[in-house]
Amino acid sequence: MRRTTTTRPILALLALAVALATLSAVEARPAPAAASYGSETGVGNAFNIDFSCDKDVKSCKRIEKAVKGAAQRIASEFKFRRTVSEVDGYAYPTQRFPVIHKDDGETYLYPTAVLKQLDFAAIDQGKVKWPAYDVVARFNAQRDWWFADDKAAMRPDQRDLEATALHELLHGLGFGDDTLMSWQLDARAPILLPFYDSTPPSVQPAPEQSESTDRPFNQQVFYRLTQPTIWSRFLVVNGTSVADFVKPIRAAFGAVVAAKKITPTVTSPDNGYSPRAAFDAITADATAYKTMSRLYVLGTRPGNLEFRAGAWPPGSPADKPLTLETGLRPFVRGSSVVHTAVAANATADFIMTYKPSGLSLDKTIAKVKAPKSGIGKATKDAMHAIGYTAAGAKEFKSVAKFAEIDPRALVQGAVKGKAVRDNTVSVAASTTGTAAPVLASTAESAAPTESSSALGLGAGGVAGGISAAALVAFVARRSRKAATEAEDPEYNTLNA
Repeated sequence: MRRTTTTRPILALLALAVALATLSAVEARPAPAAASYGSETGVGNAFNIDFSCDKDVKSCKRIEKAVKGAAQRIASEFKFRRTVSEVDGYAYPTQRFPVIHKDDGETYLYPTAVLKQLDFAAIDQGKVKWPAYDVVARFNAQRDWWFADDKAAMRPDQRDLEATALHELLHGLGFGDDTLMSWQLDARAPILLPFYDSTPPSVQPAPEQSESTDRPFNQQVFYRLTQPTIWSRFLVVNGTSVADFVKPIRAAFGAVVAAKKITPTVTSPDNGYSPRAAFDAITADATAYKTMSRLYVLGTRPGNLEFRAGAWPPGSPADKPLTLETGLRPFVRGSSVVHTAVAANATADFIMTYKPSGLSLDKTIAKVKAPKSGIGKATKDAMHAIGYTAAGAKEFKSVAKFAEIDPRALVQGAVKGKAVRDNTVSVAASTTGTAAPVLASTAESAAPTESSSALGLGAGGVAGGISAAALVAFVARRSRKAATEAEDPEYNTLNA
């Protein structure tokens, strides 16, 4: 059922922090909420889970077991070159680094969880300063979760917490991290466009995002349209790469700036503009507006968007495309585009659809004959494409000859700090009974894909809610009547 409140108690704050292994900087991590239960446990050589919880001990241990079970499923399918850190529920990357691809000269944003798995020399040289956490996620304490050790069968109104945690962790690791066709000025307006940067382009990488800091996207200052993420590099809409499809929109903003048709509201260190003025100027361009309208049509009709794992690097095998969700009408931020098409619920790739199967994780796996991990082949292919390595591979994925980290994002000299065990993913988790802001599909949304996930808060691969003050006359709040089951904050996730 769709909830209409703007705050919601939180079940868990799980920080899967992917910490750099050798001589990597270990930032002071935010202190977890006061907890009545805490533990630290490892999951093979992939995850190190630091869990804290303020519920009763029995409930905390059940939650911990479900999260650990999800981490074990991921560790069984992928091996990690360096550790990853995450905080819990709907999920989004806390920071992305600009990486220049040599074949097209374009810059793509890499979530730090992905970057840590790659073989860039600058990483081994200690020139990357990692965030305290790579992913932030959150779970809803109000949800009547089902656990694998429950004696009673899962009811239709329940969700399997381990399945939800698995879904969210994959979002946190980069699945669905879209910045090119997930933004709407108004939930009722039939146009889609890229996110826009609210941090100066000369500041690289954009500062780490946390619950106490501003998001790097879609805030009160419009510096430029956001660059594509590594996930976006593989997206093809109606036969055209999404990055190419949105070029007329970028060109329109560039022309407006070049002709000085809008006046900067910020001039240091870079020119920044009023979001409303920027959007007024872009939408006034007939070609750009037609492109945004066409993108909306394609984003709300089944079968138009695919993730093609063979798109990069050059010479990659052309695996079977993964069809993404474009069947929701109207478009639902947090559900549309950033998930696998719901038809996959009948296949081994069910785990990343926006809508749960209605069965427990293990029963769904048995029904669709999926791998024991619950992660189907096409889903794994997508994760391999963005940078992860299959658990059984002899060598880690190598992209160093095809790309390089933007030098502006590197620190001079080696980063000093306590060395962290390699191939471990640190997970800090905590629970609280206090209310926390809900990242829903409203003008104040903080997550880019905010149709709140199974966790209870629309998780977005990229967090970015435009402030109501900035676009008070431009962005309208979605009416309750317009809410659909697809937007149910009880299920959706990371750019969920």
